[in-house]
Amino acid sequence: MTHAELVNTKPSPRVALRLLPHLITSLRLVAIPILLFFLAHECYTAALSTFVLAGMTDWLDGQVARYVGSDSEEFGKRFDALADKAFVGSALLSLTVMGSVPSWLTGLVLTRDVTLVGGFGGLFLWTGQMIQTRPTQFGKWGTFFLLVTVALALIELRTPSWLPSFLIPTVWAVAGVTISISAGQYLKRAITWLKRQEQA
Repeated sequence: MTHAELVNTKPSPRVALRLLPHLITSLRLVAIPILLFFLAHECYTAALSTFVLAGMTDWLDGQVARYVGSDSEEFGKRFDALADKAFVGSALLSLTVMGSVPSWLTGLVLTRDVTLVGGFGGLFLWTGQMIQTRPTQFGKWGTFFLLVTVALALIELRTPSWLPSFLIPTVWAVAGVTISISAGQYLKRAITWLKRQEQA
């Protein structure tokens, strides 16, 4: 192989730049043990700062992907969703153990996510086809209100007097409703997709 051929096999800066959104997404996974460490040691200001900074990567990776493009777009979407679920789920579980988030809300979220992952995985094994589905609007709202739930729980742990008594239970209720509706929407999409596969 000539020197020119060796040079041409090196990844171009443009290709490397297109991997940047995935790297930013991975920061949410890196943030999980850091957040759990701060919670375990009752460093609530540091935990809140970690959560906010990691949460900002969810917005940032999308903006960077739109600007530079992203290799493996479908992988990026699934990796982003996985990072979201792992990050928020870890925070919810920890705060539930600490008594700052109700178990019914965390149980609802985990039941939905486990059912979706298991159900879509089962459909893939059964049909050999990967279901393609975009997040529903209620799914996006549910994720937003879960992020707010975690943020408010961390604020309450840090400075309880800052928040009115009605705010947190209200956010819990809205999060629960949006999560439940989104679960029904995903189920409906899965059933519709399966019917189309059977008719094809």
